[in-house]
Amino acid sequence: MRKGEIKAWVLAAFAVLALSAGLLFAGGGDTSTTNTVTVLTSCGLTSSVNPIAFGNMNAGDTSAQDTNYTTITNTGNAATQVLINGSGWTGAGTMTSNYTHWFNATGTTYYSKKWLNVTQQVANNSVTAAQSFTVFADLMIPAGQTAGAYTQTVWYTSSC
Repeated sequence: MRKGEIKAWVLAAFAVLALSAGLLFAGGGDTSTTNTVTVLTSCGLTSSVNPIAFGNMNAGDTSAQDTNYTTITNTGNAATQVLINGSGWTGAGTMTSNYTHWFNATGTTYYSKKWLNVTQQVANNSVTAAQSFTVFADLMIPAGQTAGAYTQTVWYTSSC
């Protein structure tokens, strides 16, 4: 071998050694990634009492204060506004929805509670995930109301 060829071989050998050492000390070519995820909003409500049963009442009577209630729970993973609305009463006769009054605190008399409407009203402005609140309902039967059984549907709606 000539002097130039030996020099080339030595340089090539050093280059191979340098690359091998670099791979060893560089962790063998390891790499990393950054993962991402977006957790979607889920919405849901449950009611602890379904239906609220006012029992037997006479025409002209008002139900006992704070004895008829349901607890509404946010089963979703995000805060939500809860809306309430209800149908009219049907059965042996009819009564409008506003004979049912509601409020989300105890100690409120029938006439101080909010009238239940067929259009949605805010029952609670912000219920966080897994939080609950209670809705108290009272009913007044108008004088002269036809005797018999009646039903009403009340909807609780999540705004999320």
